[in-house]
Amino acid sequence: MLTPFEVLPHGGLDQSILLPVLVGVYVALLFTETFGWMFVGLVVPGYLASVLALQPTTAAVIVLEAIVTYALARGLAYALAPTRVWAPFFGRDRFFVIVLISVLVRQHDQLWILPALSSWIEVQLGAELPPVREFYSIGLVLVPLTANMLWKPGLVRGLVPLGVVVGLTYAILQLVLLPLTNLSLSSFELLYEDSAIDFLGHARAYILLLTTATLAARFNLSFGWDFGGILVPALLCLLWFTPREMLVTLAEAGVLWALSVLALRHSPLRKFNLEGPRKLALVFTLSVALKWAMSLVVASALPGLRARELFGFGYLLSTLLALRMLPKKAGRRVLLPTVVTAFAGWALGSGLGIGLDVVAPAPPPPVAYSPRNTSDRLLRSEAGALALARVRAELAPPRHEAPAPEALLAHAAAWSALAAWVAAPTDEAAALARDAAARADLGVHAMSAPTGLSHHVSYAISPIERGAPGPTWPLALVTPGAPGPVIAVPRPVAEAPTAEAAGPLCAALACRIVLIAGRDQEPGVLDTPFAAALARLAPEGAVELRADPEITRGRPVAHRERASLPAIQASPARAALPATGLLLPQAPLMTELAPPPSLALGPAWGEARRVVLRIHPEAMRAALARDVPEIRSAPALMPWLADQVHLWRDRPDAGLVAPSVAELTFLERHVATPLVRGTAEDRLLAARMARLIDAEVWQIRDCGARRPCRALSAGGELLVLGVAPSDLVVEATRVHDEAGTWRLAAELFGAARARALLIAASRAGAGATAFTQAQALHQALSADETGAPKLILQVRGLGARSGAPADALAIGRPRAGVGALPPGLEDMLEPDGPLGFVPRWRALEDVAELAALVGARDALLAFSSAFTSDDAAILWFPPALRRVYAIPDPCLELRRLGALELVPTGRDCGAWVRDEAGALLAGAAAGADVRTAMSPEPEKPRRAQRPAGAPDPCGPPRRGAPACAPAGPSGPVPPGSSKRPPADFAAALAHVEAYAEAGNLHRLRSVLAEPGLRLQAGLGRATGRGFLALCEEAGERRCALVWLGPARPGRTTAPATLPALGQALWRRTRTLLVDAEERK
Repeated sequence: MLTPFEVLPHGGLDQSILLPVLVGVYVALLFTETFGWMFVGLVVPGYLASVLALQPTTAAVIVLEAIVTYALARGLAYALAPTRVWAPFFGRDRFFVIVLISVLVRQHDQLWILPALSSWIEVQLGAELPPVREFYSIGLVLVPLTANMLWKPGLVRGLVPLGVVVGLTYAILQLVLLPLTNLSLSSFELLYEDSAIDFLGHARAYILLLTTATLAARFNLSFGWDFGGILVPALLCLLWFTPREMLVTLAEAGVLWALSVLALRHSPLRKFNLEGPRKLALVFTLSVALKWAMSLVVASALPGLRARELFGFGYLLSTLLALRMLPKKAGRRVLLPTVVTAFAGWALGSGLGIGLDVVAPAPPPPVAYSPRNTSDRLLRSEAGALALARVRAELAPPRHEAPAPEALLAHAAAWSALAAWVAAPTDEAAALARDAAARADLGVHAMSAPTGLSHHVSYAISPIERGAPGPTWPLALVTPGAPGPVIAVPRPVAEAPTAEAAGPLCAALACRIVLIAGRDQEPGVLDTPFAAALARLAPEGAVELRADPEITRGRPVAHRERASLPAIQASPARAALPATGLLLPQAPLMTELAPPPSLALGPAWGEARRVVLRIHPEAMRAALARDVPEIRSAPALMPWLADQVHLWRDRPDAGLVAPSVAELTFLERHVATPLVRGTAEDRLLAARMARLIDAEVWQIRDCGARRPCRALSAGGELLVLGVAPSDLVVEATRVHDEAGTWRLAAELFGAARARALLIAASRAGAGATAFTQAQALHQALSADETGAPKLILQVRGLGARSGAPADALAIGRPRAGVGALPPGLEDMLEPDGPLGFVPRWRALEDVAELAALVGARDALLAFSSAFTSDDAAILWFPPALRRVYAIPDPCLELRRLGALELVPTGRDCGAWVRDEAGALLAGAAAGADVRTAMSPEPEKPRRAQRPAGAPDPCGPPRRGAPACAPAGPSGPVPPGSSKRPPADFAAALAHVEAYAEAGNLHRLRSVLAEPGLRLQAGLGRATGRGFLALCEEAGERRCALVWLGPARPGRTTAPATLPALGQALWRRTRTLLVDAEERK
């Protein structure tokens, strides 16, 4: 294979289709000079050839849309002419009609024609097609320019020159430029992946384009302004949003004009007839040469600058402007009318766009995954409401702002009404309290999942969450009718976990109210909302719960402000509870009249009626960790992940409830972070807290190499934490839209022994917004206890591009230049690394055009870039590399094997989990047939085979008679025995592989009938994939493992050692063979 010549400077023409466009211009010039073909639509051959090289279906759609545009424009121009309703169009008016019709054609094509056609084809073929956006046409003016090329010669005669010119340009591109030079279409290809290329996302651009084209046609007719085509000012109009690019384009046109004058008047070219198409080809060649020279200068003198930032807009725009300036002999005569027209079109088009937004506003973005203002999950239970109070205090702004006087009065009235309701729980008092709370912007939430504070119904009185920061009002938990005291928590953050511990303490004391401050109270600073609420809810005094690490654990101390205050004592019904014993031991509580040391808050000691209860924070944590529900477990990681992903794949989007900001903070700080960096007690407490927001902590017994791990499932987002010391984090954030990515990420996690694996199995748009549970889990990983920078690898799926390298991995890296890989990733791409199956890779350039592909628009990576020193990269896997990971449900495939008794029928898929490496190492050992070992019932003795016509020694079968076993020796036949012919292992393996490809069970029946072979099936413990293991019982005792479902062709041979087989499991070829020499 020839090495490409580095003829194009890096960062300039090597990543542009400008060179293919130049080739297309000269190919068109050749046929114009030779056969007199029309020299129009000069950008079409090179542009269309580039699209054809990357996505032939898109090129076909462009041509079809151009044909439909041509037909409609032709019909309007001529079919209606005899009716005198319409008159034929000529010149600029005709081209404007073509542009207008092309917009309508593309709009209808992408809105309903292509989606409906794609769905119909899928139904007819019974197969899933690529996403419909794979067939969208691209480019602002490519379709109308192609349609305009067909106008004069007609449809049939016009398609022939179009096909010849585009085909020859495509051949030069594929056979010369791409293989022999360093030209790369990766930027052009990957730009197609960006949703911004979608035509429907360019509605405003088309309004500006059509408005300016209309003005250009009118100004040309009225004032004689010549722009070189109405599209020149129309395209220039789009640059008013980027004035720097407009200045660069106009400057480039001026430089080209000067270079063209020099070339035509002061060089040997003045002797040639360079007019018409020849002059245009010359000026465009000078434009490409100018860009090539600028790329060389920038690459050598300004390494921090990208040459493409100095290129003008478009491909031929500056050329057309320079071409118009040549006969005028003055640049201002062309540039000034063009700029004025472009500005007028921009102003008018922007006004039309704003007017359309007012008349027919665009629908707001879906709110299903926007942050909710109400923490519905936490406000279902007492424990959740208390945890919410702590989170709200954590989110309180650092600067205290006094609320408005009218708000204070409304809250005072609400707390008074609530105190009356608690004291006398009548329907009338409840109604008055609810009305007063509503006027104070307080929500009253009945606890639907009580945790046993008392036998009464509890209510959470929570400030209504508006999303914007406001006054830090306290949160209360009231139990109308309860006889006990009021518990106040003044410092829920600094003295955590006092807010959560107030729950079991309230249960022990049968308290009636728990009041938690909206922010930590500070000595000498009066928090009016908290003080006012406490004064109305507990005028006779309250129990102030404080966490003090200075006292002895298990020996709490109560400080009574007055001797007349009652002593703190647990109710008899609650005294024997384990949590009560940890908070309030049954031994006499130490009581003091002196103020608590260094813990004084609020009024001076002796001026109120307080009882300050000091408890060691570890005692509080121990009380909360008691009676934690049993943590669920799973045998292996990959089957568990498959179950979770399938569960959320089948769940409708309408059933998803977005979490609030407080719930996301709770998930990050109080569930995920303790799992990532906490102690064993922290993890138990996190498992309890996870249940409050419908999350679940799991213990996975085997996450690869027989190593355990722990996992968290939260709203469809899955976080797996390994035990190996590593700084690698693997993420997959679009698993439903990009098939195979979650398995790729999971296998990379296992093969590289990564620190964590994050899989966004829900459809909440992880990475698109910061208000997702995946974002909370990602941020928790950034709080790792090691503090060392981590390497974050996101596994994504790239769309198919015919003609592009199907096996090339694209690597995007934010905050980095092209060519540089993060530390550690290059080692993973080595042949013996976890990514060694990738034949080729290419690094994407961190430019604005590829912002979405290098992670600049990803919320997860944006957080890491802004707030951590973590390194990150996005691995874009094309379909060819993802195909073997996009497997269907393996349990369905294995269930078919129940007909052959290879798996036990009537049992759950989890009963089929087997160790793949163990099956290869021990599969050929003498013993019972695997079907017997895995079946819940013993296998009946088989009748001996006999020649045709020979009498049956057992006689005819009889009801109730014992089964007849064949005479002769039992057990395995010794190697070399003449009574059993040697097994044809190679032929049997070919049958098993054929079954894996086609699914014909008769292939396996022939293998089962072969003596001396053992066949077993199972669900891989490490890989989560279905497999068939074939082993010889004698002779060389060879073994092979054949994967079910998609796999890469070929076989992999590995030594018969557990580490070697464990690494070979990730190679993904159809068959894994154990080296026969190693087994001897």
